[in-house]
Amino acid sequence: MQSKWRPVSAIELCILERMLIAEFPGVEVLRKQLPDLEVREIDGEASLELKVANQVRTIFKYPVPVEASYSDIAPYQALSQVHVHILLHVNFGLMNELEIYKDDGTTIERLPEPAELHIFTPENWSND
Repeated sequence: MQSKWRPVSAIELCILERMLIAEFPGVEVLRKQLPDLEVREIDGEASLELKVANQVRTIFKYPVPVEASYSDIAPYQALSQVHVHILLHVNFGLMNELEIYKDDGTTIERLPEPAELHIFTPENWSND
């Protein structure tokens, strides 16, 4: 069951802003969609459906133009790190989902500090 729409939280907005620091075709349009963004939880974990107020659009080559990852376990367990992935989905030129999942399907322990995110775009997929 989906929750009700609510304003994006400060940490969610910081995560999105950090992901949109990456340069890729159309990113400037996505940045313009951030003001007055609303979200609702869609999966009982951390994934969010996004509703943008600013309907400015552009065409995107990829349905997921940017992805981020981080480890939600203590750094001293680095050899067994399981990563959390955050994918920004775009549909018809509008941000519509922030998909968040963990590699092994276990419970996500925490959301990241934006600075610890490793950002990927289809153009630099092999970089971290």
